[in-house]
Amino acid sequence: MTFGHHHHHHHGHHTEVVETVYVQQPAPVYQQTVYPPQPYGQPGYPPQGYAQPGYPQPYATETVVTTIQQQPGGLVNNHGKRAFQAHNGTFLTAEDGGLFNEPYLSHKAHFHLEWHHDDIYTIRCHHSKWLAVDYNGYIYTTHSHGEHNHTKFRVENINGRVAIKAHHGPYIGVKHGSVHLSNHLGEHELFNIMVV
Repeated sequence: MTFGHHHHHHHGHHTEVVETVYVQQPAPVYQQTVYPPQPYGQPGYPPQGYAQPGYPQPYATETVVTTIQQQPGGLVNNHGKRAFQAHNGTFLTAEDGGLFNEPYLSHKAHFHLEWHHDDIYTIRCHHSKWLAVDYNGYIYTTHSHGEHNHTKFRVENINGRVAIKAHHGPYIGVKHGSVHLSNHLGEHELFNIMVV
């Protein structure tokens, strides 16, 4: 996944936030501008020529040290439906009964990542319900979101793949051919994320 090199053209006016960060690499350390994720419904990336009068330009002298993991801005874009492909090639799919996985890509595998703050997202499914995990470790879909934490997920960028962590700790994974929750982050809990 590349960050900061996508340009989408949008109509209308909006405020862009541009943050210059140092991305830690073994060597050398280089400077890269990444675009922080935007609230859902806002363009995910500034269009070409994002600099606008009255908005501060990135200053190399006022640089925030962070990592790509803390800036998963490449995950969100209001055009974007996303699919999650597990280590075994299957895709996460949402149905009224909950979260499943299938070996092929269908509309049930389309998700909208809605950014809230930091790397906290709600995950809206194709049927306009939200993915949720309750305290008993039950994965379900719901029409309500926002008033409780069940629909809040931390989407972590791990070396180009993502981990989806429920609000109270467990990770969503695929093991032995089916969806499970795990307190351990390993190969089963890492997904390739793709634009669909």
